[in-house]
Amino acid sequence: IGAHPQNTAKPDQDFVGYVMRKLLRTTYFRIHAICSALRIPQKYLIATHTWIAFRYLLRNKVDLLYDRHVDQLMLCALYGVCKIMRYEPELSFGKIIEAYTACRGEELGEKSCTRIVRHIRLVREQDSNGEKSCT
Repeated sequence: IGAHPQNTAKPDQDFVGYVMRKLLRTTYFRIHAICSALRIPQKYLIATHTWIAFRYLLRNKVDLLYDRHVDQLMLCALYGVCKIMRYEPELSFGKIIEAYTACRGEELGEKSCTRIVRHIRLVREQDSNGEKSCT
C-alpha cells in the first residue's frame, strides 16, 4: 500500500497554478518596466493599478485571452488605467507601444514586438457553416 500525497490537488491544478503565478510575476515586472520607461512616478500607483486590472482580467474575463497575446491585454490595461486615473501628461497608446518596444525589443526583436501590437483579434463571429472567423 503506497503512501498518499499530502497535497490533494490534482497535478493539472498544480501546473495551472504554477503557470498563473509565473504569468502574473512576469506581467508585474513588464508593467513596472514600461512605467519606468514612460517615466511615470511610482507615487501615482499606475503600475499597481494596472497589475490589479490585469489580475482581474485573468480571473474574471479569461475569454479575452483567446487568440490574443498576454502583452496586448497588459498594454490595454495600462492605457485604460492611465485614462481612468487621468494621468498627466496624457499618454497616447502610441507612446505606450514605443515604451513596450523599447523594453521588450532586445528580447523579442523589433519584428515580434510589432506583430504583437499590430495583429489583434477584434471580434469572433460564426459563419453559416459554424466556422469561427475574425473580423
